[in-house]
Amino acid sequence: MVKEKTVILSGVEKEVSLSGCNCDIRNDGISTVYISRSPGIQEDADGVMSVPAGQAVKYIGISGSVYLLGSGKVQLCGNDYIESVFNITAASSGDGGTIDQTARDAINLHESNSDIHTSLSSAAALFSNPSLLVNGDFAINQRGQTEYTADGYTLDRWRLYRSGTAGAGEISVKKTAAGIKIDNQTNGGIVLYQRIERYTDLFGKEITASAEINGEILSVTGTPEETTGVQMSVTRDWGSLRYFTNTSTGCGEIEILVSSNMTAEVKWVKLEACPCATAFTPADPALELVRCQRYYQIRSSGDVNAVDLSPAMCSAPVVTQLESDRYAYSAEL
Repeated sequence: MVKEKTVILSGVEKEVSLSGCNCDIRNDGISTVYISRSPGIQEDADGVMSVPAGQAVKYIGISGSVYLLGSGKVQLCGNDYIESVFNITAASSGDGGTIDQTARDAINLHESNSDIHTSLSSAAALFSNPSLLVNGDFAINQRGQTEYTADGYTLDRWRLYRSGTAGAGEISVKKTAAGIKIDNQTNGGIVLYQRIERYTDLFGKEITASAEINGEILSVTGTPEETTGVQMSVTRDWGSLRYFTNTSTGCGEIEILVSSNMTAEVKWVKLEACPCATAFTPADPALELVRCQRYYQIRSSGDVNAVDLSPAMCSAPVVTQLESDRYAYSAEL
């Protein structure tokens, strides 16, 4: 069975699932596209094939998915055939070219006309989808510490976890003027993560995680499934930004994994129901505080019911006495 897919590329590496052992790809855009069996595409690396604009190639020996890098529209067809599925040549048009190429030239001229339309990535830069995260720029810090050095919740909605393979050492999440700095001086990874309610609503939908970390804006797009594990990830030398489905806790998680002896300065993180990253827009601080207080509040009384708190919390809170007769109400996920 042959199943063809149309994919729009926006300059960000994209994974596409396919059936069959081979993949035929036709580049309908105006610039070269690269295809590989493995992520982290480099133009001249082994296993990376280039597909010039207007051309089609057969990529042999895939295993469930391929990775694409480039811009514009491509057609993909997973199959088990030796012969090429796409035929880009046609009868001569009489002017030394082909009928198909003449039509393609007209299409490319239309696509490159920015006066009548723009690319997906360019359009995404013009607006901002709402984020599914709370406190994505770390502006709210009800717990009040300038630095957090142990497993547990830190700035509102963000929880720090040292993996089981990490040895003794120092970990910290420090508030900065621009966001936070995560420092990992252990011999294993640490994770700063936020759990997402109603994560099952995202199953089968294309979502995008993005962040500005160490001065670079990263993004990764994927389609979460009902399986525990990393659903999508983008990796750098300091660690990775990833989305994790955790059916045991009943939550999806956006995670910043920081590798051993590395640091990550994070300005903001965003998760959106969109096939590409749109601009990050800081939330109104007053409204963001209310969203945070759904999970954590500090009060001057230790006997206030959950329904009496404003705003109402997402579940019955655990009450902990703090210093000076102040009480913390926690309904964290």
